[in-house]
Amino acid sequence: MYILTKNRIMVEGKETVMFGVADESRDYGDFTDNMAKSEDFVDLLNSEKVESVHVPDIIEDMFY
Repeated sequence: MYILTKNRIMVEGKETVMFGVADESRDYGDFTDNMAKSEDFVDLLNSEKVESVHVPDIIEDMFY
């Protein structure tokens, strides 16, 4: 099961909240500052039962 992650980081002296995704074995890192978009992404991964090996490629395709 995938979960939403949330981290506060400093970018050019300004605090920014970044969201990402993790599962029980890996944190895939932060990839957006849009909470709604990241929640939808986590829901998609879980509903489609995406294998963890594909997650980095899907993040790359959808967010970069």
